[in-house]
Parts: sequence; C-alpha cells; structure tokens
Amino acid sequence: MYHFKSLSLLIACSWLFVQSAVVAGESSDAKLSPLLRKWVLERLTSVSKTRTYRTAAAGDESPLTTIAFVCADKTRGDSLLRSRGCRVYDQKDDIFIVMAPLDSVSSIASMPQVRRVEASAPCRLTMDTTSVVIGASKAYAAQQLPQAFTGSGVVVGVMDIGFDLTHPTFYDSTATHYRIGAFWDQLAAMEDEDNVPVGNVFEGGEQVLSRASSVDGELQTHGTHTAGIAAGAGYNSPYRGVAFESELCLVSNAVYEDLPFIDSTLLYRYTSASDALGFKYIFDYAAKQGKPAVASFSEGSYPLYSSDDSLYAEYLGKLTGPGRVIVASAGNEAYKQTCLLKPWGKAQAGSAIACGGEENSMCLRGNGSFRLRLVCDDNNGEASGELELDTEKLEMGEERTDTLYHTVRGTITVKTERIPASFFPSDTLYLVTLLADDPMVHHATRLLAILSGEEGEATLYTASFGLQFYASSRYPQWCDAVSGYNVLSPSVHPSVISVGATIHRTGFTNYLGTYYDYSQSGRNDGVWADYSSQGPTVDGRIKPDVCAPGSNVVSAYSSYYLEHNPDAGDILSDVAHFVWQDRTYAWNSNSGTSMATPVVAGVIALWMQAKPDLTPQEAMDVIAATSRHPEENLTYPNNSYGYGEIDAYAGLLYLLGLNGISDISPEPARELLSAAFDATGCLQLSFSRQPLHPVQLSLYDMSGKKLYRESHPFTGTAHCSVMLPTLPSGVYVVQLTSADKGCNGSLLIRKRQ
Repeated sequence: MYHFKSLSLLIACSWLFVQSAVVAGESSDAKLSPLLRKWVLERLTSVSKTRTYRTAAAGDESPLTTIAFVCADKTRGDSLLRSRGCRVYDQKDDIFIVMAPLDSVSSIASMPQVRRVEASAPCRLTMDTTSVVIGASKAYAAQQLPQAFTGSGVVVGVMDIGFDLTHPTFYDSTATHYRIGAFWDQLAAMEDEDNVPVGNVFEGGEQVLSRASSVDGELQTHGTHTAGIAAGAGYNSPYRGVAFESELCLVSNAVYEDLPFIDSTLLYRYTSASDALGFKYIFDYAAKQGKPAVASFSEGSYPLYSSDDSLYAEYLGKLTGPGRVIVASAGNEAYKQTCLLKPWGKAQAGSAIACGGEENSMCLRGNGSFRLRLVCDDNNGEASGELELDTEKLEMGEERTDTLYHTVRGTITVKTERIPASFFPSDTLYLVTLLADDPMVHHATRLLAILSGEEGEATLYTASFGLQFYASSRYPQWCDAVSGYNVLSPSVHPSVISVGATIHRTGFTNYLGTYYDYSQSGRNDGVWADYSSQGPTVDGRIKPDVCAPGSNVVSAYSSYYLEHNPDAGDILSDVAHFVWQDRTYAWNSNSGTSMATPVVAGVIALWMQAKPDLTPQEAMDVIAATSRHPEENLTYPNNSYGYGEIDAYAGLLYLLGLNGISDISPEPARELLSAAFDATGCLQLSFSRQPLHPVQLSLYDMSGKKLYRESHPFTGTAHCSVMLPTLPSGVYVVQLTSADKGCNGSLLIRKRQ
C-alpha cells in the first residue's frame, strides 16, 4: 500500500553511536568511529562512483575537513585541539564539536587526552512519499486551545530540508507579520567560517525572506510541510499548525539527495556533528530572544549501537534542558525485520537477508562464544559461497576482508571490524559490511545469516537502510528474525523525545477531485500506524516515547518545488493550489512519523507557553500522565505507542494544575466551534448545531477559583452571548455542562485588554 521514496545512504555503514571508552593499549584508530576511520584511510574514494556532487573549482587545494565530536580533557582539550588545526564550535563539559583537517584526525585520536573522535553520516527523511496524509482531527484538536495557548512567546525550531520561506503559512493569520526569525541554510555559500562550519545564517524577517527558499528548495519540500504542521498559520485554510503564533527558527541541513548542491571539498563536513550544531543554533537563537524553544527533527538513521553515552547522545543530553527540548521521528521501518536474536542455550538462529545498493551493513553484538556464518546460493538453489567470521581473533579497531561470492557481475566482499562496545562491558561489537561491484539487487543470489553457539548470545541488526531480514519459504528452518528494534537515531537517545505515528484520517481528495483511500487493514480510529517504527532499542529501552497523528496530514508545500517539478508524482497529493502575491502555492497530504513529529513539537510549544522552563523530563512526565491510550488492553508505555497518543489539552490542564479540579473536564466540548471575548467583555459561544438541552457555564481563574456559574438555554440558535463579571486580562477556564453530551467539555480562553 505504501511506496517509500528511495533514499540511499551518503556513505553506507556509517551509522555508529557507541559509548566512548578508554581501553588499555587502545590504538588511535580504535578511538575513531567507523566513518571517520573510513574517511581517513580512503580519503575521497569513500564516495561511490555512481554518486554525483558539485566538484571544487580548478586549482582549489584547500585541506579537506570534517565536523566531528571529540571527547577530550575538558580543561586542556580546547587548546590541544586548536594546536592540531581544529576550529572549536562548541564545548559541553568534555565533549567538543570541531572542524578538523582529515589529515589530523588520526593525530588527534593519538593524544592521550582524547578518549574518542566520532562522526556519522547524515540522516534520511522519515516520510512516506505516496503522501497519505492530512491532519487528523486529533492532531488539530489543539485548534480549540489557541484562544489561550498558541505558542506565543516560544520559538519552534525545525531542522529539515526543502524550505519555501515565502509560503503565507509562515506569516500570522492576517498574512502581514512574518514569523521566521532566523534561518541557517547549511548548503548556502559560506561567508563566515568562524560562525558556522557550513552554509550561512540569515536573521531577521527581511534577510530570511530575501532568500525565498533553501538552496535545495527547487528539489525538496519536506521542511515546508513539517514546519507548517508545527507552526503554520494556515492562511485562509483549515490547515493551521499547532503552535501557529510561535516564532520560527529553521535549519536546512543535508541528506543524500542534496549531494548535487555540495562542493566536493566540503562533503566531509556534513555529519551528525553538523546536525548537532543545527540544534544548538536553534537554542542559541531562542536564548538571544529570551524565549524557550522546542526543536523538531523529522529525519533519522540506523544506529549501530544505541547506547546511552555515545558522543552524539551525550552531547544532546547536555544541550537540552530547561526551555530546550528536542523531538525526533521514530522512523517508518515497522514493515522491516531488522534484528536477528540468538539467546543463550540456543544452538543456532538464522534468517534470509535482502540487500539493496552497493554497500549494506549489519552490526553484530554478543558475548560468550558465538559465530556468524554467511551463506549464499544462486537461483538454482546451489550453495555458491559460504563464510564463517572468526570474530574472536579481531583486535579493537582491526578490520578483515573476505570474499563471499563471485558473480557474473562482480564480487561480493565482506569487511568486518571490531568497534568499541563498553555499554555492556562483557559484550563485543562488530561492524559487518557487504560490498558489491554493482547494486546487490542485481545479483542473482540469496543470502543467509546464521548465528551459532549455545555458550553465548548474539544479536545481528541492520545498520543501513538497504538491508533487512525476511522469512523465506526457501529456508523454513531459518526464520528467526524478529520485529521491532528499528527506531532510528537520534530518536533512540534518552534525551530526545521519540515520536511514532497513529492513523485517524484514511484518505484525501486531491486538487483534481480524485479521492485516494489509504486506510490500513483493521482499525483506523487513532491506533498505531502500521509503518511507524517500534522498539525496543538494542540496549533494551522502550521507544518511541509518544505518538501523534501522522497519516494523511495536510500542510504547506513549496511553491518552488511545484514550479520546477509540475509532473512529480507527489503533486498528485496536493489537496489545493492557490495564488498569493502572484505565486502558486500548495497544500499537500503526506504520511509518516515525519508528520507526527512536528505535531508533538507544536504541542510542547503550547506547554512551554504555560511553563517556559519546561525540561525534556518534565515534558515526558506530562506525556506519561496525560496521553490517550488508543488500545486499552495494552500496557503503557510499550514499544509501539510509548505512553500513548499525545493530548495537548489534557497536558495543559496538568501543567497548569487544573486537572485536579473535578468539575473541569479533561477534554474540549466536541460541538463547540468557537469561544471568544468580544470588545464589550461578553463571552460569545458558537456550537456546530443548536444544543438540545440547556448548557451550564462555569468560569474559573488559573488558581482554580470559581468566578461564575449559570445555565443558558438555546432556543432556535446555536449561538450564545454571556455577560460575565468584569474580569482582568488573563487566561480562564470555561466548563460547559449539559445533558447534551456533545456540549460537555472545557476550554482555556484568553481575555485581552
């Protein structure tokens, strides 16, 4: 039913987030993450011949540099790193983010004051590009809140790709006040390397608007969509974002599709560390405005080892805090089997492997005595290659190369290297990479992975998007792969709120009048969406943390993308086109945890308006206490829903301390269309239909004190005007109580001067 966009890896086998550790006698290369070791050893040859990117100008002999995390002595690290030619962009205790010459990386790792040097490749988008989305009613239930809480006074940060900075949804509701306050385009021409290691920053509405779109805006539009979900004003449409009065700060980072925009001399600067600097930029900008910030990230990559204290995870833990929260998408990998487990006492466990692309990676973790055997056969069912990896003989940082299979199209080579795994002291960890002369999907071969050894346990799990396990009728004895274990990074990390997706809306009608039905088999009433990644993490933690509507969400689409790609398939998912200031803009339907993530970011922005110093842990406490449980027969938290589906309104009542007042309903009235104070101080209420019974209105202030109570009949009208006592400006709670159930509920409402 779903067709996922092919997003190849920038560099396969590069997703490593492991603990930093000092091992007695450890070589300098053992301190490097696999991607850095690959780059140092192979230099420019790490880019596949099938990939294209913008070449450097003739005669440009600038030294190649990379952006990396360095764990070093927190007192002396800065001066030591600068002495090796590094430019330091941030320090959090003993973790530095630096721009380092590739030729100096090994020298940096050799210093005794350095414990680890780490970088991994950019992420992929976490969306389903058949565009199955529009804001399910629950996702936009927050629109009943904005009369009191709209994200005003909060910065919503979105790091993504493909921004149309001119879309009217990024103005206020009158389309006169522009709300994007800052923009870092990491693909723009660099002007101030002291300030940012890639791209250029633009601050102030005039500067941002002058850019019109991100550098990749003609080919990408994902960021326009996600930013609109989190904070778009909706411009004359029902497609308003959750925190539509917040200020926006955008970062356009880089993914594989952005290679054509990247100068070859800058290629190695786009890593997980440059993404981390993107989060820092959002929080730094908000701090300069004296505002809290929530950052939304709808991208992800496979972690090789989701331990708590890899440098990326550690850095994000130090970066977040009061008024600084990161939410990230769990991924759309639930349809894959990505993990093969062999427990203690079991002799063997195996599975067939499906591969795509020229490089496909797995991570092997275990303890005790275990072996990994790789077997392949051709279409005739005959064994054509077999390899047993004697991993116990590998030293830390050592790599071995074996030939597994010769085909008419070339050779499949297996590279195995041992990498640090200190999170479980008794475990060993290996990166296993399959390399082919041509994409492996072209090879007429089938692959099997078999783990063995009763006196040991082992886990083999996917480390690249091109590889997955599957049950094959050809090998009925090797069907041991399990579901789950496919939540992406950085969503797996403890300090990041991981977001999965639910489904409410089952389809949409596009701008041509064609209806597309994307209902999933079984229930569609706010239950888990069948593409949404599931935990646990490899190190046993429950993820995701929370879910939000992610299927068929309608939001802004880039006018520049529409202009330059009028025949693109995803344009058929546009639900409307409209003209504004002589340009044609779009609203588009899309699906994925990419869409669920900005819903959660927008909700947290509402909460931050109520509590500006909200911490990630406090946000999780609210989520745990107030999330809706779509399937009551399940135990929460669990590895599909986390704590459940986020409830913006119940969370606000909880934060404001009003959830303990028994008279106040934790849900809004379903039939209430609008409620607002007019210029005379009267409260105007409008329902979607005439209430069948009188409605009792009770008014409370934020201390929970009852200020007013009176019953109001509705005769021949769905509207009511209520004269209240003279009230100062502020936020109040209105409780509606009636025998007509659709008119029961509460709302938060703001009275202005």
